[in-house]
Amino acid sequence: MDKIAQAINATGRKHIYLATRLGLTQPAFSDRMRGRTPWTLRDAIGVARELGVSLDDLVGMQDDLPLGFVPTDEGVSA
Repeated sequence: MDKIAQAINATGRKHIYLATRLGLTQPAFSDRMRGRTPWTLRDAIGVARELGVSLDDLVGMQDDLPLGFVPTDEGVSA
């Protein structure tokens, strides 16, 4: 399960409520929660706003990485 789905589940919020707030159907929201469909940037921003957290906190961005580099499971890539 990805970090966005984990954060949503940790809040105990109803999925149908969040789906509606994001402008998604329940099946589309469920596909994102199960990893079948990737979260869009718009989705992620909406989830962060609904949960009252920053996008960085929601997706686990790291401030110590230079611009243009992203963390991966294998380390950092350019």
